[in-house]
Amino acid sequence: MAEKLYLWDIKIDGIYSSEEPVHAVLDRISSNLRHLKYMFKVVGEYRLVAVIEVTSGRDAYFEHELSKLARENISDIKCTPLTAVGYPGRGPIKNIIYWNEMTINHERLPLSNLSNELDRARAQHTVFNDDVIVEFFKHKNCRKLTTFISADHAEDAEDAFQSLSIIQQYGHNIRNVCKEVQLLNKYLIATQRFQ
Repeated sequence: MAEKLYLWDIKIDGIYSSEEPVHAVLDRISSNLRHLKYMFKVVGEYRLVAVIEVTSGRDAYFEHELSKLARENISDIKCTPLTAVGYPGRGPIKNIIYWNEMTINHERLPLSNLSNELDRARAQHTVFNDDVIVEFFKHKNCRKLTTFISADHAEDAEDAFQSLSIIQQYGHNIRNVCKEVQLLNKYLIATQRFQ
């Protein structure tokens, strides 16, 4: 069966009113959720972002996963269906990780041409070496891309973003929102020191 991909954007401010330590709640959330491709803590915000893989036909199970979050006092969840662009599995695993949400507003780039640009992005995805990892996801049925760019140095991540063909060609017509994120498990290890 085919895999479906979803982006979860989760506001977690409700867990901070709990008597239980925050890292304990987040650890329980991440260990209870299966099929996580990635789960990140957004730096400076009470927010998580996750990429979830769900096998087609397992939608009821997916809804069950959502109910686990509700039990943790989390109800503000946005779920967006995605298509992977490139070669999934390499993943953002470096020290610096940027999550970019790009909306493409360009009349000269019809949706049919967007697939060509995504093919270029897929080819370019392989150009980056072990110093920089770029993973692309297209939001289904709209002109929006999610990228995770990961590098050991912020400058390398910025250079990679600026060198993307879609940015070079259409950057003046792309609205981008960038957030720094960190792998949730690294965040949990770091916060345990302060508990």
